Amino acid sequence: MGYPKVIGGVSRNAYPGVYTHSCRFVRSGLIDFGARMTVITGPKSFIVWSAIPFDEQMIASLNKSIIDAGDLKLGESFTDKLSHIIIPDAEHTMAVKSWKAKLPNVRVLGIEGVSDAIAKLTDITIPFKANQKILAVDELFDYGLDETKDSALLASDLQFMFLPYYSNKELMAFHPSQKVLLCADVLFNVQSADIRTPESDIYNEQFEGKETFNWAQKLAFKSLFSVGTRANKFLINSQIHKSDNFAQSLEKMLSTWQPERIIPCHGDTIDRNGTAVFRRAFGSILSS
Repeated sequence: MGYPKVIGGVSRNAYPGVYTHSCRFVRSGLIDFGARMTVITGPKSFIVWSAIPFDEQMIASLNKSIIDAGDLKLGESFTDKLSHIIIPDAEHTMAVKSWKAKLPNVRVLGIEGVSDAIAKLTDITIPFKANQKILAVDELFDYGLDETKDSALLASDLQFMFLPYYSNKELMAFHPSQKVLLCADVLFNVQSADIRTPESDIYNEQFEGKETFNWAQKLAFKSLFSVGTRANKFLINSQIHKSDNFAQSLEKMLSTWQPERIIPCHGDTIDRNGTAVFRRAFGSILSS
């Protein structure tokens, strides 16, 4: 399981002030799901969501996208203005050490339940007791937030919801100005029976728009990742380890945030009708 030695992939300005880099990622040496890192522009800094391994070519690719969009000046790098890395769940931690080694002053926001090695690198930790609540950044002072050290994060106006009883202990974030929901695996590699998810503008950007599954993998996995299928509903429900109030929490999240766009770590971005897509995915436990 892991990333290629040469990260490769593609950077783009997904939405105003929001950038992504998508690359290959193979699980069990067989299934290439791809991966995605998001870079959020703040007033004077940048924040990384779900870091992929630090790589100079990847950094240069992102810099070009950010410069072209006008959020950096020519010759600048977003890494010089990077204030925070956010860990989106207990599994998306493979790259944190490589970033901290290069940028030791970057602050890390994470969750309870990560490995001891990653916990030692984490400055702000959202605990289990905060589960299923919508948290504004300024509600994180009890969890390690420092008004001086984390001023850039406070200025970002991000909001969070921690779902520790969902597979891999999911942390979702919301970018209010762009109505973007950021998630790790709660929407995993969303696909469509018609190949391209109707609400996505770019298909399989990690793989140059090509289908990565061979015929056998299509038979085994395609329906698992097609929103609304019985197999997909079974997959999603199997990830809920403790269902108490889980549906109510998602209802609260959707009604409060009303996301229009979704950036998952695996699969295509959802570029419109994000709330409707989320409801379709969780249709077996959410009201329509």
